[in-house]
Amino acid sequence: MTDALAIKYQWRGHTIRLKRVHIACAYCGADLLRSTTRAKRKCFCNNAEALRYRYENGLIDPNAIVKAAHGAMAAIQWRRGVPNPKVRGENNPAKRPASRAKISAAKLEHNWMRGRTGKLHHGYMGGKIWWRGKDWDAIKLRVRQRDGFMCVKCDMPEWEHIERFSQPLHVDHIIMYRISHDNSMQNLQTLCVYHHAEKIPEEKTLMAEVIQILAS
Repeated sequence: MTDALAIKYQWRGHTIRLKRVHIACAYCGADLLRSTTRAKRKCFCNNAEALRYRYENGLIDPNAIVKAAHGAMAAIQWRRGVPNPKVRGENNPAKRPASRAKISAAKLEHNWMRGRTGKLHHGYMGGKIWWRGKDWDAIKLRVRQRDGFMCVKCDMPEWEHIERFSQPLHVDHIIMYRISHDNSMQNLQTLCVYHHAEKIPEEKTLMAEVIQILAS
């Protein structure tokens, strides 16, 4: 450290006198001009050199940042049934397994349909099978051509069906596909939206009988 230098500058009409001293950077040795108070500690050119100095001299644990990050992650991690006081809302008793079981039991008592999906549902019909085979589109076109692009029940033409319902005529399985898995021309017919919807109650009844036979 060299002798102090008196630096003057004007601020709002007042003359400010500051004392600055020359001091070497603790990392690279470059000449710095710092205040007499700041010069009592190690001085650096910038924060990056200060950080390098601390790492190289063992003043900072290299894994300290990683450990701090892991601690922060553990503090915000969701632990079902283990409330974490460091996280807002984790102390809610309704999140504990015992409380959640009581809530589910109460909901089930007042809503008998809760959780009844798939085979447990009273209207289950064996599940929907969307796949009709790789050539299903070509089969539908041949069936509509065979029936003259008209509904076999009401003779509605396809152009009128598209104008009214914005979709082509439906190709229906006479014996539902979930039972027959039959894509032959004899088992297919062209129907409009109305007559295709009329078959749904009949198919539900038929499917219920089949499921009852298979279960017995």
